[in-house]
Amino acid sequence: MKKLCAILLAFAMAPAAVQAGDTAKATAAAAGQQRQAIDTMQHLLDLLETAGDVDALRAVAVRALGDQVRLNQETGDWSKNNLGKSVSELGRAEADRLNGTAGKQTKLADDVTKLLQRIGEAKEAAERRGDKPTAETLGKVLETAKGVPEALRQAGQNLGDNKIGPATGNQRRGTEGLGRMIGAFDELGSRRFETLSRELRALIDELKQIKDVQTSVRDEAAKAGESR
Repeated sequence: MKKLCAILLAFAMAPAAVQAGDTAKATAAAAGQQRQAIDTMQHLLDLLETAGDVDALRAVAVRALGDQVRLNQETGDWSKNNLGKSVSELGRAEADRLNGTAGKQTKLADDVTKLLQRIGEAKEAAERRGDKPTAETLGKVLETAKGVPEALRQAGQNLGDNKIGPATGNQRRGTEGLGRMIGAFDELGSRRFETLSRELRALIDELKQIKDVQTSVRDEAAKAGESR
């Protein structure tokens, strides 16, 4: 898509065919339509640049959700043979296994915290450039993520203390929150696609108008040359 936009932008920026005999009115019309097409294309390129940044953030959220689902499974597998045992009743291997899961859970909480910081920075950048839809949706992502890092971090603490019941409850809350975040990202993707489609259709219409004006200018120039 970016390559296509670059090609269309080059076409829009190409000077209109101005030959001897061209009327000032036709030349001015072509120049005005070119400027409009260039502005539309620049907006499209800005949208695509934003799309890449937002998609990268969504990908991190998807990976975090996948990691959390695996930790949920690890916790469930461990508890099948060890639920109800005190720390002193656990064998060395099982204790190490539980501590390993707890460590991964805490690290994931830290990773999600960093992700939310990046989303906040992206929201502020969208606000500065006047991209209201992106800013609003990223704000919604942050809203749905409230309490997620805390739930994941508490789950890690619970696992370290061999409190499996509370741990699984916090894991569930964290998993649901990550799922809501991805849903909010997907809502932005749908809105962005609609905007890109609308802008691209407008650009195509503008380029057609430029072509019509250039054709008219060439025809007038040819007629003027024949009449000499």
